[in-house]
Amino acid sequence: MAKMSGKAGHVIFDADGTPVDMANITSWSAEITCDTADVTAMQATGFNKEYVATFTDWTATVECVFDTDDGIQVAAGAGGITTYLVMAFARTALDAVDYAKGIWYGPGICTGASQSVGMNDAITISFTFQGTGAIQYATTDPYA
Repeated sequence: MAKMSGKAGHVIFDADGTPVDMANITSWSAEITCDTADVTAMQATGFNKEYVATFTDWTATVECVFDTDDGIQVAAGAGGITTYLVMAFARTALDAVDYAKGIWYGPGICTGASQSVGMNDAITISFTFQGTGAIQYATTDPYA
């Protein structure tokens, strides 16, 4: 994949089967983790432990300039919203998601919203999501 700028990032919020763009996004991030179990036997040779993968997990954060006219921001800010989140790296010239550049997507729950207000800054809001199923990477439209 070529190096890209984040300026064309995109997030789609889908709480009811109708995908809607989140407005005024300034950044998004996804953290994917995997738990491990120590399976080192007492009679193991050497000084290295052995591990096996167990459960995977993911969380995401979406940061926006707060917009009271954006129904998605207002609904997500209430928390507890179950959604399908699509986080894209780029948009096409027609302002649609450029799936060929790659996306992360999966089901999650909006677990929090944090607003920030500074005297000389725009009001921002940061949403956190807890994954409730597998997060996947794709270069095609998951809705197709």
